[in-house]
Amino acid sequence: MAYQKKGMKEEALQEYYRVLAVNPNSALTHNNMGNILIDKGRFDEGILKFKEAIRLKPNYYDAHYNLGLAYFKKGLLDASIDEFKLAIHYEPDHAEAHSCLGTAYANKGQFDKAILEIEEAIRLKPNYSNAYKNLGLIYLNYKKDIQKALYCFNEFLRLDPKNSEAGIIKKTIEELRSPH
Repeated sequence: MAYQKKGMKEEALQEYYRVLAVNPNSALTHNNMGNILIDKGRFDEGILKFKEAIRLKPNYYDAHYNLGLAYFKKGLLDASIDEFKLAIHYEPDHAEAHSCLGTAYANKGQFDKAILEIEEAIRLKPNYSNAYKNLGLIYLNYKKDIQKALYCFNEFLRLDPKNSEAGIIKKTIEELRSPH
């Protein structure tokens, strides 16, 4: 885990293989290996590791959440939604899972469900800047509700003014406020 935290992915993988040689039933090890494999772009291998972690520990929130992210990155929206729902089932108060579920719903065109999930993420974690940004984008692009979009974008900037996307959001706000 120390190698993984330092970004030394290959070294971390080698250590995890050693752990599995001694303890093949370590759900944590399979999950951590899955994260490294996903980071390296080895999605199918990472997905298999998450599935193995879940086989060993069916109620493992992190593995369901990570599997949902992996499926989302592969464009498998229905599978990602199922995994995010399972993650929420095991940890209902986890804001990130609600936000990701909302994003997956938005990508499927289910904007009302998306709004409910992202609003729940914000309720659970009121300083969740990216949730505000994503909610603002849904209000702007799909609901055509400029006032709600502006509110969300301003909250995003208030909470995280140094975010790498702050400039884009500021420009969007200026465009929305300027008379056309």
